[in-house]
Amino acid sequence: MFLSLKASLIYFIRVNKYYITTILLIGYLVYFNSFFNGFVLDDLFQIVNNPNIVGWNNLFYFFSNEIGPYYRPLMLTSFSLFHNLGLPAFFFHLFQASIHILNAVMVFTLFESLFKKKNLSLFLALVF
Repeated sequence: MFLSLKASLIYFIRVNKYYITTILLIGYLVYFNSFFNGFVLDDLFQIVNNPNIVGWNNLFYFFSNEIGPYYRPLMLTSFSLFHNLGLPAFFFHLFQASIHILNAVMVFTLFESLFKKKNLSLFLALVF
């Protein structure tokens, strides 16, 4: 079954490569101006000055406890990794934009499988 899933994925990408490329290009163009900015507003509270993400010891704690009003262990883990590796804000913004753009590709995939209309699916993915 894994091979058929892999083959289906490759086929889907090959058939929809122009639509997926359009989503990727427009997504990165839209977010391009944010890549070169520093941390601002809630970034300062959640990343720069957050004592919960300092050090490597809290990584397992994120998955077993709530920190703040929400249970978001993957978010805290990514914040912790960027903070502890000392990466500049550019990489953080690039990573966050990439996640959103890949989600837009998944939205395209979902709507294309539901509606079987590529242009409508592309439009809805771009609105996302």
